[in-house]
Amino acid sequence: MLLRRRAAAPPPSLKVIVDATADLSEADLARSGVWQLASVVRVGGQSYSSTELSPERLLALIEAQGAAPVIEPPSVDAYEQVFRQALAQSDEVLSLHLSSRLSVSFACGQEAARAFGSRVRVLDSPAGSYALGLQALRAARLAAGGHNAAAIVSALRAVQARQLMHFTVSDVRFMHLSGRITPVTAPLERSHDVQPIFRYHHGLVELTARAPDHEAAMRQLARSVTKFVTETLPEGARVAFLHSPGGEEGAERLRTLLSASGLTYEDAGTRSIGNHLLAVTGPRATGVVAEPL
Repeated sequence: MLLRRRAAAPPPSLKVIVDATADLSEADLARSGVWQLASVVRVGGQSYSSTELSPERLLALIEAQGAAPVIEPPSVDAYEQVFRQALAQSDEVLSLHLSSRLSVSFACGQEAARAFGSRVRVLDSPAGSYALGLQALRAARLAAGGHNAAAIVSALRAVQARQLMHFTVSDVRFMHLSGRITPVTAPLERSHDVQPIFRYHHGLVELTARAPDHEAAMRQLARSVTKFVTETLPEGARVAFLHSPGGEEGAERLRTLLSASGLTYEDAGTRSIGNHLLAVTGPRATGVVAEPL
């Protein structure tokens, strides 16, 4: 008697969701299938969706009002709605969030997830901007490979410990308006002859170095990335370049310096800094993210 082999069950499907602080482009979203939820940006007594407010427009509003915007994450109801929509198409949902040190996004996601039991996993991230975006893209690749939410969360936590994000700003007024001027960085508020370099680390913005000018800052960033990749990511690195309006040349200069250094890495492209970090960096900022392949 011939035995009929039962067809293998398809792997569980999983939808990755992230908030708009991940700074994913439309092309990123189309390629990956990640869903990115918009934030609400309040400035000058007006409210805007993060999807309709360009970086240039936000900077102009901050300049006009002399005050930092208030950026509100999606509400609990908004998360519940999108989780329900995702579960109509997928078996599981993994929702990634900006650091809980900076936003209530994670808390809102947690509360919304309770209605769906184990089918929705919510992950707090120490990252923001495109560092968070790269985590979401990695999660989508793993999901496409058949990994479940638990396995993806484990993989992302390992990556989070080995991500670097540094940036330099040309105008510290925006850090002052956003409340990011601390006792350590306060002297920068009165200094116009230095280019400060910061790292985004575990949800905090920390001053790491001061450079005498923009070119010196680019070289310092290149050295920092080279050292980090060489010492921390021997298996290979993925590097993305970031900029705010006016910082495009800085991003290209940083790419040129890294190439000239002989460092081998996968170039993840250039991305615009989104509203959440833009309110801190202001214009003419340049940044970089490095992570394991």
